[in-house]
Order: sequence, then C-alpha cells, then structure tokens
Amino acid sequence: MKTRLTKREPMSRGFTLVELMVAMVIALIITIGVVQIFTANRATYQLDEGLARAQENGRFAIEFLAQDIRHAGYLGCNRDVVRMGPSQIKVNRPSNFLVGDQRYPIRGIRGFEYAATPTGIGNTYPAGTFPINNTTAGWAPALDPSVVPASGAQPGSDVLVVERMIPNNWTLVTPFVDENFVYLNPAFVDQVKDNDILIVSDCKSSAVFQATSITPAGVISHVTGSGTPGNRCAQWFNGAFASTNAGGEHCDLAFDVVEANTIVGTFQTVAFYVAQGPGPCGAPGTCQPTLYRNMKGPGSPDNVQALVEGVESFQVLYGVDDLVSDGIADRYVTADNVTDFSLVVSVRIGLLVHGTNATGSSNDIALDKDTHNVAGTIIDPADDKLRRRVFTTTLQLRNRGF
Repeated sequence: MKTRLTKREPMSRGFTLVELMVAMVIALIITIGVVQIFTANRATYQLDEGLARAQENGRFAIEFLAQDIRHAGYLGCNRDVVRMGPSQIKVNRPSNFLVGDQRYPIRGIRGFEYAATPTGIGNTYPAGTFPINNTTAGWAPALDPSVVPASGAQPGSDVLVVERMIPNNWTLVTPFVDENFVYLNPAFVDQVKDNDILIVSDCKSSAVFQATSITPAGVISHVTGSGTPGNRCAQWFNGAFASTNAGGEHCDLAFDVVEANTIVGTFQTVAFYVAQGPGPCGAPGTCQPTLYRNMKGPGSPDNVQALVEGVESFQVLYGVDDLVSDGIADRYVTADNVTDFSLVVSVRIGLLVHGTNATGSSNDIALDKDTHNVAGTIIDPADDKLRRRVFTTTLQLRNRGF
C-alpha cells in the first residue's frame, strides 16, 4: 500500500524589526510633512483673513464717514458759502442760538485735535497696547461734552463733528413764516416735537429756531415767552420783520420775501470718534478700538452707534480756503490750527485699521513691527500679530466751494 505524501504549507512569518523601523520612519516623515503643510496653510489663512477683515472694516468706515462729511453745512438749497470770482459772498447763515444757558454757533463742520501727545503732521504717536482707557482730556480745543459722551474717547485719535439740517424736506404752507410762527405742512406734524431745534431755509436765507409748540394744523410757535429758557427766535433780525424786533435774542438773518419753496428740517450734530469697545477686555482681539458715531440735536440725549471695530487711529486734516477764495483748499491743517471753520472746504481723513481675527500661536504670524503714516501722522502701534492697513481719502464739502 502506497502512502500519499502531502505538501506542507510554508509557515507564516511577520515583519522584521528593521522593516518596522523603516516603516515608522517613513510614516513619521509623511506626518511631519502634513503637519508642516497644515501649519503653513493655517498661518497663511490667518494672515489673509486679518488683511481681508482690515480691508473690509476700512472700506465700511470710509463709507460711513464720507456720507455724513459731504453733508456738512447742509441747509436745504441754500449754500453755506457762495464764491463768485475773486470776491467772496457769504449767504446769510444761521446765527448762534441758545438751549437753556448754552449757546450753539452753527459752523457746519468742526473738529478736535488730540494734542496731549502731538498727533499733527510729521509727529510720531506710540499707540500702545490695547485696551486703552477712554478719556475726555487732551484735545485742542477742549473736547465738547455736548457731542462726545461722558465716557470719552481714545487718546491719540481726533474727533470730527458735522452740523447740518437733516435732509427730510418738510414743506411749508402759506403764509410760510411770520414773526411768531412757522407754518408746517400738516402731513409732517407727527415728526416735530416741542423744544426741537429746527432750521427754516429757502435758497437765499436760513435761520435756526427752537419750537415752543406745534398745533395739529402744523403751526409751529417760536415766540420767546416770559420765563421760557432758550432762544425761540421771536423775530428774524433785518428783512421783513425788523420793525418788530425788540432787541432780544434773534436769528440775525433776513427773510425779505418768503419763498414758496421754503422748507424746514431738524438741526443735527454728528460726531465721529474712536473709543474702546465694550468689554470684558483681555488679550488683543477681545476689546476692540471702535469707530463711533453720535447723532443728536443740541440738548438732546446721546445717540451713540458703534460703526466699525478695529479702528486704531483716526486722523483728520481740514482744507482751508483762506487765500484765493476759490472754493479750493489752499492748505491742510489740524483742527487746533483752524481759525475759522466756515472757511473749511474739504477734509482729509486717515484711518489705521487692524483685522479682528484671532492671532493664533507665536509660530503662526510674525509680529507687526511697522510704523504707519496716517494722514501725515506716524502711528507706532504695539508690536503684536494684528494685521493693519491705512486708509486715506479727501472729501469735498458739497455745500461749500464749487
């Protein structure tokens, strides 16, 4: 009997130690490469995001500023200043008026230069590390508490104020204006309140007055009553009502003939400034310097709006037309060097804006050690990892010059 021989299967065998070590080294090299690519992409993404956020915030900030600055001195169809050839002819402008014991001159535009540490043209200002406490001291002229809230603004940045009629075009009805009343179209009665500061304007003259009262028919009283605080503009001085002026508070303007296109609107101040945003404040990126706007009427409560975060510095230069009187700025100066804001025909603004994204670890983004020229002022911010951009633009005041 023959015995069948069976073929034996070879024995299974594993990896040798050398093979395992080689595989581990290869895997480690691949892992290190992947981590390096991820880290580089993360740093690039954060850099691009920081610059993109700075670009976006700066664009929005310029747009907000431009819309209001271009309306400075708006008085309906009445130009704030009219120039003809080499001579200068000023149209009748609103005079000072009183709210309580406070006198308000109408200037169209004005500003406050931070001067405690000079921030003028050619000066270098060390911005410091955030958060930076707000303050009300250090500006020239002294900061006006009627336009900037009691909490103050960030030191090192300027403050700009626009004065204008709100462009609502409330129309009047006959007899339009007399020595005691302004006759508003009844359709707009619900938009006027007692003690509002209003501007009445045609294409030749304008006057500011405070409404004593308003009837459902639209009759606005501006009579100065016994014991009533403030300037009610009982009469407009000169012109048609000169004979009835008793020599008290008046608007110092002439309405010889009241035009049918005479309109009335609300007087408003718009203040732009930089202040630290709401806390809690910790590392950079958690308590941002923010561009604020305060829109209000004289004597009315603050109406503060946070516009754009990440605005580190706000610098303003004022184009003054005081040589040739042709509606073109002869020179640009800081607010403390403007002797008459009625001669300002343009404004040059500069913003230093940083991105507001997280900064990452110390190996992700290099420190920003640069200085930045912001409308002539050299800003030296903290050496941190925030990405920054400078935005500069020059705006012509549409209601002045040509």
